[in-house]
Amino acid sequence: MIHLFRTWNRCAARIRQAEQIALLFDFDGTLSPIASRPEIPRLSPSHRKMLQALSQDSQVAIGIISGRGLRDLRRRIGIRGLYYAGNHGLELEGPNLRFLHPAAAAARPVLVRIARELRKRLTGIFGVLVEDKTLSLSFHYRRVPRARHSTVQDIFMQTVSPYLKRGEIRVTRGKMVLEVRPAVQWDKGSAVKLIRREIERSRSPRKILLCYLGDDETDEAAFAALRANDLAVFVGGRKPSSAASYYLRDQKEVKEFLKRCRHLRTAMAA
Repeated sequence: MIHLFRTWNRCAARIRQAEQIALLFDFDGTLSPIASRPEIPRLSPSHRKMLQALSQDSQVAIGIISGRGLRDLRRRIGIRGLYYAGNHGLELEGPNLRFLHPAAAAARPVLVRIARELRKRLTGIFGVLVEDKTLSLSFHYRRVPRARHSTVQDIFMQTVSPYLKRGEIRVTRGKMVLEVRPAVQWDKGSAVKLIRREIERSRSPRKILLCYLGDDETDEAAFAALRANDLAVFVGGRKPSSAASYYLRDQKEVKEFLKRCRHLRTAMAA
């Protein structure tokens, strides 16, 4: 795994050679710092300015692929003309594209029951949060005292175990979060492939370059979905176990990446 800016000249050459570029990002931990509660993160004005400028380039497509619900994600980014994939790609909107996984929508009643049971069993435990995102649930325990982490995780698993055994759901892990999703084989990698197909269908480029930046375990599926000539960038420092070939340290370096991409595109248009 190489720091992206150490080999920037080579990456910049790939960006210049591409007829179409798709810059795809996770949100929490990538474009915005991880926060103690999910309602806190916002896109900074400087990040928004860079994304907005790049999105106006006809040869650049911007996509945000997040575990957040689609409506929540759109509200936090607030830029028109982007690809927005919520609930790890179970719902996706973009230019001439609208997708909702049918099996995920059908699982809604099961998720409602699980959310109700979790809240009942976790009553009185400080710091736990069950976030209902319509097509999935997020069980946050970042604010729970560390001594009680194993306790709340045990309660979570005891609650969801019957649904797992019946094959009604699947559970994934993130940073201080456990997620309940419908039992469908669909993830951020599926969303990446769907966005690629839409770009190929609508714009018919001969050379397309996808860049994906993410910081969490759920982003590994997106890294794995990229092709050999694409750019997979892990945000958060060097992580040898990641499927990404490159890394950036933090959101400041993500901003620098956006700045460099913008300068490249401006120079090419001159």
